[in-house]
Formats: sequence, structure tokens, C-alpha cells
Amino acid sequence: MNHFIKSLCFLVIFSTVERAGAQDSLNVRDAAEIRYKAGNIVERELKDLLNAVSSTTFETQETAELIHNAYSEGRNRIFRDSSVLVEPDINPTYQTSGQAGDEPLDKYLRDMDILYKKSDSNTIAFSNIRCSNVKKKDIVYVKVYFSSFFKGSSTVSDRPYALNNRIAEIKAEKDRNQWHLYIVRLGFFNPADTGNDVTNNIPLKVEMSALAGLTAQSTAQDTAAAIQRQVSFDEEQSEKVTKQLVEKEKQDDEQFKKLLVLGDQSSAKSAFTQALNYYKNARDIKPSNIEVNARIKKTVNDQQQFTMKADELYTQYSKMAALQVKNRQYKEAIQSYQEARNQKPAETASIDSTIRILTVKYRILSDLQEKYNAGYIPEAFKEYSDAIKKDPMNSDYYLGRARCWEKMTDKSKWAANALKDYAQAIETDPYNLAAIRGRAELYVHTGDYFKALSDYKVYLTLDKENVELYERKSEMHVLLKLPKDAIADLDEALAVNPKAAHVYLSKGLLLYDGGDVKGASDNFTTSLRIDSTNALAWYNRGRCDVPLNRIPAAASDFASARDKGLDSGSIKIVAGYAARFYEQAADRFANAKTDSAIVYIDYAISIDPDMALYRFTRGDYYYSKSKYNEAIVSYDKAIGLNPQYMEAYYKRGMARNGIADYKEAIVNFTSAMKLDPANVLAQKGESDARMALKDYSGASAAGENGLRIAAGVKPPVNPLVLAEIYNTLSRAYYEQGDYEKAVANGKNAVRRNPNLAEAWYNTGNAYYKQGQQANAIENITKALSLDDNHIVWHYVLAKSYQDKKDLTNALGQYAACAEKDKFD
Repeated sequence: MNHFIKSLCFLVIFSTVERAGAQDSLNVRDAAEIRYKAGNIVERELKDLLNAVSSTTFETQETAELIHNAYSEGRNRIFRDSSVLVEPDINPTYQTSGQAGDEPLDKYLRDMDILYKKSDSNTIAFSNIRCSNVKKKDIVYVKVYFSSFFKGSSTVSDRPYALNNRIAEIKAEKDRNQWHLYIVRLGFFNPADTGNDVTNNIPLKVEMSALAGLTAQSTAQDTAAAIQRQVSFDEEQSEKVTKQLVEKEKQDDEQFKKLLVLGDQSSAKSAFTQALNYYKNARDIKPSNIEVNARIKKTVNDQQQFTMKADELYTQYSKMAALQVKNRQYKEAIQSYQEARNQKPAETASIDSTIRILTVKYRILSDLQEKYNAGYIPEAFKEYSDAIKKDPMNSDYYLGRARCWEKMTDKSKWAANALKDYAQAIETDPYNLAAIRGRAELYVHTGDYFKALSDYKVYLTLDKENVELYERKSEMHVLLKLPKDAIADLDEALAVNPKAAHVYLSKGLLLYDGGDVKGASDNFTTSLRIDSTNALAWYNRGRCDVPLNRIPAAASDFASARDKGLDSGSIKIVAGYAARFYEQAADRFANAKTDSAIVYIDYAISIDPDMALYRFTRGDYYYSKSKYNEAIVSYDKAIGLNPQYMEAYYKRGMARNGIADYKEAIVNFTSAMKLDPANVLAQKGESDARMALKDYSGASAAGENGLRIAAGVKPPVNPLVLAEIYNTLSRAYYEQGDYEKAVANGKNAVRRNPNLAEAWYNTGNAYYKQGQQANAIENITKALSLDDNHIVWHYVLAKSYQDKKDLTNALGQYAACAEKDKFD
């Protein structure tokens, strides 16, 4: 076998496999996009996330949100879910697979928060990033190899970090023509294992145009040149996609830097609100960036300080420090007292005394807390117990041991012992807010909601401005089925902070569940005035709009919710609203209320604009009213959403027939036939369109093909449809002068539909041309008995009688022509 034949066979086989299993191949553009995005998700987003988690810039709650958002539905998600397995590298002694077992992603990120020393700058760097080819096993995925280096230090080992070789396996899935990538595994890898990693590689689609012009006489050199042209084209496409993505990334970077500069300039002018807007827009581009979050925090602080006098700041810092002491946040309390001292230097002596006392407490407790944070629970438990023996009146020791009890594996006794230690901590110091809250949370865990509620109430007598605790109190009232009390709790929270957008959201949800849809909507609106980025607030206001019969507003709110990153479960609920409007539209259409049906199908489309079925149905409703141009607009949109929508091509062809655009009608019928070669109606539509264009041979060919298809389909084609096909064939053959076939097809038409007047006439007319006047008279008379509104039919019948020398009947038919002509 020569080189040409070998190459040709390879490409033909490849193309055949590609057509048989298109889901197992990718075009060059998709492959390039996936590989680029996979590299980018590691080089930028994963690295930024780890640096953010290990940064002093973020508060505890902010770090928790970063971790949660990394694997939850939303715009900052980079992992599939929290169950993604990771080979941990936070302990410097772990450098290869097998040294530590896999652990869930959530634990890995929380350990990063606790066990890796924080810094105010980036301390985690990635290098030597390389992507595998796109692969498929159960999912489409790509492997990204990279080297990772931690410049900081560990809290669990004195050993310095070394350069580690890491791998990220990244899942790719396509939704609405967009590739979305999520990390499904992180681990160590051996660089030697990556050189020939071809397992599960997805083949790239080959365009058979590469062989254009090749024949059996083509040489091996011709074939090689053709293949090289295709390879060059593929490389060009790949480079083009990569260039576009790089350009988009470059634009984002430039916009990010520009926003930082604008924010800095505004901040320097004390235009803090404007500066925050710039910084927040920058954060939208890079949510985990330390630099921009540090600026936001500083600007918020500067803004607050700018509007306060020294005395107010002193009071605020002192009050904050006192609460932090009660919450056993000694480090933060020391910092707050230092800030208070800076505002009133005259108070140095008394404040310094307090700071010294707190520093001693912090030093003693921090060592115990570090063991607890590092997961050394038995050791921490023992040291807390020893400390209690030495100082049984120290509330903090009981608090620490209670927390250790909660981490114990023996569930049979830990809750009771933890509650006992929490109670002792509170008895020793009734102002120990951390113990009061800890006990309340434990009561929640054990299902004792009344006791939890009691502790939350006690807490709030000591810290009346803690919005979060009012929310927790509200949650207890919900669990106890006391919705009015739950709403009252949220009102108390809003009295403390009238700008707490999430509290308005929670209150709105309670009102909605209680049937106060208008009140719920008002609260969602208030929430959005404060924070317009909350997808759930948009979504829930949309849910209120529906029963309030504000459907356009609902559609707008649902669109905003999707734009802000609405979760998939809520998106399904939105789709359910649209589906119900679709069902109502169908019911009205079935009852001949077409105008009303159009209103409801428009509601469905406005709520779920990407549903091709709704667009198609709207087209059908307008088609039924003979508003063909409006129908075509809807069919166009249905096909735009689903290019494989065969029925939409067919109906668009019928609508084109309706406006006499027969050439375009044929194009649509042809498209329908490509998607469904057994579509008799589409073939009939083409035949009718060609007939209208006076392409009689084309019309007869299309009609005959329609009959061949009809003979082999199940269930059998409706006889009335077959009658119309035969009738069109009768007309087409008549126009071509083949009267014998015209008669035969006319007979077949009336055999299947004896009430098809036109078929009786066409048969009689063909008989007339053959000089068979008796048969012509019989068939045309039958036609006129079914439909007496055609002058031409009377005229041909008159001619038939005249040719037969039956002048009386001939005159009668001519008279009928004259009579009908008066009204035309």
C-alpha cells in the first residue's frame, strides 16, 4: 500500500470515528480554550486564593467566605465542590504522594488558614506551569503540572518548605457555548511521569478539506502537503484562540491597575466613597487579590476615622476592646486598646495597665489555643485540665476545655461534659461572651433550641449591638415555629444596623413564607438598594413579582439574579415559573384563545429567554393567525438557541411559503430534511414551494420522493396528507404535459380523500386534455359538487360538454361562468 493510500485511509477512518462519536472529539479552538483556561485557573486563581487565605489582610469571616466561595455556586468558584480530594502540602515534611492521605478540600483550605503563618504580602509562588492535552474518561478534563513554593513558615514544623511538584486535575464542561472549568483534584506528581502522558487524550477533529483536490493519482508529496496545510490551519486557529484569551486577560489586568490608580487618587483627596467604588470594581475583576482588599480595608478605616473626633474614636475603641475581652479575643482587644491610647495619650497609664494584664492572658492562652488550632486536641485538653487545677477560678480555661470536649470522638459523653465546662466558665465569669455563645451553639447542635435561645438572649444583654446574634436568635424562633418572634428579632438587628442588607433579605424570606408577599418584596427591594450584587435578593424579589402580577418586573429580576451568579437550584425554580406560563399558554391555545395564549407564552419567554421550545411555540401561535413574519421571527430565535431544531426549520419553511418567499422556504425544508430524512411533511412543503415557483419537474421530483419516504415510515402517514401530495403531483405532471401521470396521481388523491375537490378537478382536467370527455365531465362535476366557487372549473366543464356536442349542458356551464363572473 503506497503512502497516499495509507494517509487517505487514516484520515477517512478518523473522520468516520469522529462522526460516529462526536462527543469524544474536540475542535482545535475548543481544545485551545480549555488548555489556556486550565493553566490560568492554576496560575492566577488558585495561587491568588491560597495567598488570600494565608494573608493578614482578610478578617476571619472574610477568609471563611473566600474558602466557601471557592467551591460554591457563584462567580468565584474554582473547585467542583467541597469534597474535592487534596494531597496536603501545608506540612513541610510532605513532599510526595503517599506521605499523607487525601483529605477534603474544605479541610485543606481551613488548615491553610490555621497552620500556615500569615503574612501581609504574597508568600506562595507557582512556576513551571504546563498543561496536558485535553482528555476524556468519565468527564472532559485536563491536567496542569506546576511547581509550588511556600516562602512562609509552618506552625506545625520548624522544617523549611521545599519546592514541590504539584498537579491539578481540572474538569471542563460546556454550558450555553461557554467552557467552565473546575478543579477536581490537587496532589503531588513525579515530573518523570508526565513526558508521555497520552492516556485518555481526546482526538482533535480533522476537516476533510485537507484532502481537497487529492485523487488516486496524487503522490505521497501531495498528501503530505495537504496534511501539512491542515496542521498549519489548526495551529493558526489554536494561536488565534489563545491570543484572544490573552488579550482579554491583558485588558482585565490593565483595567484592574487603572481602577487601583483611580482609587488611590480619590483616597488621597479624601473622596472615600468614590475610592471604594473603584476598589470594589477592581475586586470584581480579581476577587482574591490581597492588594485591592488591603486598600478597601484601609479606605473604610480612613473613612470612618475621617468623620470621627478623637474622643469618639477613643470611646469606640474602648468599647470595642471591652467586647473583644468578653469574647476572649485578647489579641484584637490589645490592638483596640492601643488604638484608644493613640486617640487620648493622657489615658496611657490606665490603658497600659489593662494591656499588660491582657498580654499575660494572651501569652498563656495562645500556646494552648495553638495546640487546639493545630488539631492536637488531647494535648490541649490535658493542659487546660492541668491549668484548671492550678487556677480553678479562670473562666478561660473552662472555655478552652469545653471546646476540646466538642472535638472528642467519644460522642456518648462529650456534649454533657462540654456543657458542664461552658456552665463553669459562665459561672466563674458571667461576662464571658465566648462561653455563652459556645454553649448556645452546642444547644443548637443537640437540638435544645429553647436553651440556645435563652443563652442568645443573655448574650445580647451584654452586647446589644451584635447583629449576628439577633440573626441566630431569629433562627431559633424559626426552628421553634415562632415566625413573628423571628421577624421581631430581625427588626432588632436592623435597629442596630439599618444598612445590613442580608438581614432585610432574611426578613423578606420570613415574610414570603408567611404569605406577606408585598412586605417581602419591600424588604428585598431595601436589601438591593444597599447591596445590588446579591443574586438571592434579586431572585426572591422576582418570586414576589409573580403573584403580584408584575411579570415584566419578575423577568427583569430573574435576569439580574442570573447575571449575579444565581445557584443552579434557584435557576431550576425560575425555569419552573416559565414552564407554568407555558402550560397556561398551551391551555388557552387549545381553547381557541390565541391572543391570550400569546400573552402567556411571552411571559414564559421573558422569564426563561433561552428556552427554544417557548420561542418555537410563540411562532406556532402567530402562524395560526397567519402572521407569518412574526412567526418567522420566533422560529429564527428558536433555531438560534437550538441549531438542531428540525421542527423549527420546517415551520419556518411553511411560514416562508405563507409570505410567498418560496426560495427561502425550500432552504428551510432542506435543512429539516437533513435533520430528519424521513420527514414527509418537509418534503411535501418543498414540493409545494417548487410548484409555486413553476419548477414543475422539481415539484414532481420532490413529491415522488415524499411518497417513497411515506411508504417506509411508521406509523403510516395520514391519508389526507398523502392525498395532498398526490394532488400536487397531478398538477405538476399536468403542467409538464404528462396527462397520463396527472390522471393516475389525481385518482390516488381522491382515493385517499374523496372530499378533496381540487383533486377531482385536476383529474378531470387531465382527462379533458386526453380527449376523454365523459371522464372529464364525471370528475369535474364531482369537484363542483364539493366546491362550486371556481369559474375555471365551470369553463373546462363547459368545454368538455361542447366537445361532446352536448350544447345544452355546455350553455348551462357557460351561463354559470357568466353568473359567477359578476361577483368577481
